[in-house]
Amino acid sequence: MLANLWMTLLGVLMLTQPAHAQALGILKVNANVDQATVHVGSELLGPAPLTREIAPGSYMVRVTADGFDPYVRQITVKSGQTATVGAKLSIGGGTADFMADPDGATVEINGKDTGLRTPTRLSALSDGRYRYRLLKPGYEPVEGDFEIKNFNNPLIFATMESSSGRFEVTSDPAGATVYLDGQERGVTPMVLEGVDPGLHQVGVRLNGYALLVREVDTSDGSKGLVNARLKKDGGKLTVKTGDSQATVMLDGVPVGTGKSVSVKATRGSYIIDVQAPGMAAATGSAKVPVKGSVLYKADLEPGSSALEQATPLTRRWTFWTGVGLGVAAIGTGSAVAVAATRPDPPPSGDVALTLP
Repeated sequence: MLANLWMTLLGVLMLTQPAHAQALGILKVNANVDQATVHVGSELLGPAPLTREIAPGSYMVRVTADGFDPYVRQITVKSGQTATVGAKLSIGGGTADFMADPDGATVEINGKDTGLRTPTRLSALSDGRYRYRLLKPGYEPVEGDFEIKNFNNPLIFATMESSSGRFEVTSDPAGATVYLDGQERGVTPMVLEGVDPGLHQVGVRLNGYALLVREVDTSDGSKGLVNARLKKDGGKLTVKTGDSQATVMLDGVPVGTGKSVSVKATRGSYIIDVQAPGMAAATGSAKVPVKGSVLYKADLEPGSSALEQATPLTRRWTFWTGVGLGVAAIGTGSAVAVAATRPDPPPSGDVALTLP
């Protein structure tokens, strides 16, 4: 019965707005307990008995007293008429009523999900302080404290704010620069408002740590949330641009300008974009390893530019053939170390080399 009653109280405040020309109505509340407290919606009106002029409309009336269970009814006040509520409270108490706008929020108490949704009531609560949290998809959490003492009956009402258009970015350590879709937006921790729903690239960069890029989809109206745990380890990506004014971007995050740009990034696949004044942009994909380095070369031209992965000099067989027996002269220990960096053997058959 209580559940059905709560389901009818979806209009927590006033459900209908009166016309300006309408006369006020009168609300009278009596109770079988002296000095019982009267709420209309979330507003405290005072102790019963109570008589109050009120605008016509539908209201939720709540009457409480310590040591008694709350009395809750929905009433309708009509223009020029009197609506009377006779509250009969039963012995009980130690309850907490939760209401939210919009309704349907999950109620957590002391970090545990009660399985209840607002509007709802928790009963038979022992004396003490409680921590609550209200959660609803697409809305910001609401949390706070309430106290049960001498079988009282606190009312918790929350107006929940939409998460749509909101981005929260934190990092460990803090103070990292945040890029949203290629634009620098500030440093962590930070909150952005008014971000259009959709697919977004979030870059987090801090000197001495590997660049971290995350793709966040807020197409469903949810909040964008990035908790970046930055690492000092990462693969090294170098892009040779050959142009002192060239800017290199990694997944939309500017990482440097100049003829040679290097950045340390976490392992993953990235889109490299190289742009220079008067030149066509060079774009391509790159895979950054957990450790080690990768090298890319941009051939920038006014009409058409290209980006390709380059092979370091020490990975080319022409280099190893050119140094020849000089490696052995370094010493056994050094020879073993150098040999470990050689590339895989070339295909079988004759190999034509041009030596200096």
